[in-house]
Amino acid sequence: MRETFPDLCPDYNSGASISHDVVSVSFGDGYEQRMPKGINNTQLSYSLSWSGLTQSERDTLVDFLMKHGGVTPFYWTPWDGQTQLWICEKYAVSPKPANYYDISATFTKSYSL
Repeated sequence: MRETFPDLCPDYNSGASISHDVVSVSFGDGYEQRMPKGINNTQLSYSLSWSGLTQSERDTLVDFLMKHGGVTPFYWTPWDGQTQLWICEKYAVSPKPANYYDISATFTKSYSL
């Protein structure tokens, strides 16, 4: 059973990135035909950050992401309110003064079953 990402809201300045994977064939004289590459050709990712986390909050996020290891999808709900499966292959933890921490991560939409 898939797990749900911990209930820690990312910073407001976190944003989405969308790209489409397409196949393009040029026929000459400027003519070109384009089509989607596969049935799930839209790649959606969010660049997220959490600032001023306590050590406990940091441990909660890092433990969750380590457990999933960039392989196992998890449920997360972005700002549009639609819960979907996501993968996090890369994240960074930065210590700050007074035992606070910042975390940045990239969540990529997963089409896994």
